[in-house]
Amino acid sequence: MNIGGIDFDMTSGVLTPEELKMRKAEEKKQRIEERKMERLVRKEEIYCRAAVDFERFVALPLRGQQFRIVTGNCYNPYTLIKRILRKTTIEEMYLAIYSINDVAAEGLMKAVELGRIKAGYFIVSVLFREYRDRAAHRRYDDFCTFCQNHEELHHAYLRNHAKVFAVRDGLGNTYVLEGSANLSDNAKIEQLVLENIPETFEFHKGWIRDEVLKYERENEQ
Repeated sequence: MNIGGIDFDMTSGVLTPEELKMRKAEEKKQRIEERKMERLVRKEEIYCRAAVDFERFVALPLRGQQFRIVTGNCYNPYTLIKRILRKTTIEEMYLAIYSINDVAAEGLMKAVELGRIKAGYFIVSVLFREYRDRAAHRRYDDFCTFCQNHEELHHAYLRNHAKVFAVRDGLGNTYVLEGSANLSDNAKIEQLVLENIPETFEFHKGWIRDEVLKYERENEQ
């Protein structure tokens, strides 16, 4: 259109219905990603605070010591992992758990990539994977694939409801944490046993390792 010798493009800045639909979809996707990142940051802050609070609440047991704990705070294997990694490495890790949330899964993978966790055997409940949403399924699939791509990591989906964490750190401690807590940030009243007893570590190391290796043999492609 020409008005007073000036050309005006009437379509400039006007989106077609299809372009408008695509823009709205992209904006929605961006909002979802932003909310996801905000949730991850909040959860990581919860774990960091819990690790500090846990350290103030109870010392790590010396060799031969056992502590029994009842708490409403976020004290679980991932909290203990963060606490241990502040001072040393984790040479061996054996974990049987019902569920892992996104922050804990990503934190474990990052610690492995940085060489802070040297080797691990993980059992995660197939029950949780079956009954949760698709995002949880993808997280577990990503975690499984990550383990498959690292020679020192082993992973199994089993009908598991045990909650056991056994670790040998770079200082020679053999910590075991047993109790009701999953690797999540939504703590209720949780009951825990935290100890540094080599015999207990070897016991849990044995059965977790055996179950994971059996699963791997049965599911070899």
